[in-house]
Amino acid sequence: MTAGARALVVLAVVAALTGCSGSDDAATGSTTTAGNTATTAAAANTTVAAAVAPATTAPESDLPGIGDPVQDEQFTFVVTGIEQPGALYNPTGSSLEVDEATGTWLVIHMSVANTGDSTQPFMTEDQKLIWNGEVIEPPFSTWNATNMAVLDGGTTLDDVVVIFDVPGDFPDGGAGAVFEAHYSAFSDGAKVGL
Repeated sequence: MTAGARALVVLAVVAALTGCSGSDDAATGSTTTAGNTATTAAAANTTVAAAVAPATTAPESDLPGIGDPVQDEQFTFVVTGIEQPGALYNPTGSSLEVDEATGTWLVIHMSVANTGDSTQPFMTEDQKLIWNGEVIEPPFSTWNATNMAVLDGGTTLDDVVVIFDVPGDFPDGGAGAVFEAHYSAFSDGAKVGL
């Protein structure tokens, strides 16, 4: 292949990755946990700021999935379920604790185990979602997410909640997306196909 042909292929790939955008269609929320799905209607606009990443655009078939443990440094993560409640997330029912998305929420439930000997904080802001070539980061602070938790060595925190504001056209159950669990902001992360 000539240098000109290689450059043309690279340009085509870049154009395909950057040509994706959200839509202003109504979104339908759903919940997926261990194979169960419930649906609720919710309308949402789809403006989401995200950085373009030269990373995975679709999950690899050999990635661990929901229920499979993954390890990043001294943390073991197990995604236990996914929820898509629409543009509003209010699991407590309190009118004071409502999180509103600009698009729609993707809620990831998981357990985090500190398998090391030292105390380490779990930070929601270190977690990432990869979809359509974009890296989506969770909001800095929300009412209904586990924004930060300190885990002593040898302890496990169950029902950790990480929420992502995703475009309204995000697929039900997160099909095609990859959740990247992180021990810290500087760790490599461990990927889970959704």
